[in-house]
Amino acid sequence: MFAKVMSAALLLAATAAVPAPPAPALADGQAQWARQCKDWDEWDKPGPPFRIYGNTWYVGTCRISAILITAEKAHILIDGGPADAGGLVAANIEKLGFKLTDVKFLLHTHEHSDHAGGLAELQRRTGGYLLASAAAAPVVMAA
Repeated sequence: MFAKVMSAALLLAATAAVPAPPAPALADGQAQWARQCKDWDEWDKPGPPFRIYGNTWYVGTCRISAILITAEKAHILIDGGPADAGGLVAANIEKLGFKLTDVKFLLHTHEHSDHAGGLAELQRRTGGYLLASAAAAPVVMAA
């Protein structure tokens, strides 16, 4: 496990200096998200993806964030939404023009099901390394 964590840390450090690969421009992506998503929406309501800044992309649902960090050789996904949102996150990654198989590491911010529940499905779709805390294992495995 230590080796996997160190690999992830090295990948994160390496991607920080790598320019973002090209992706299609999504005109007014954040404004589109704000029009489509409301405060009272369900956790798994589809929301449009958009660029946050540089090589960082919002690929989550209307209520739950999932963040994609892109680089030339590998991408990192942070959070996967609830269990039934894994497919929505995957679709948002593809809408941006990125390949799911380029997502090499999947991480979570914390073990709650609304952030870690979709990671098992996303791991199956991407084939990437899923790095989860012991507290998140039951949530990830339940999906």
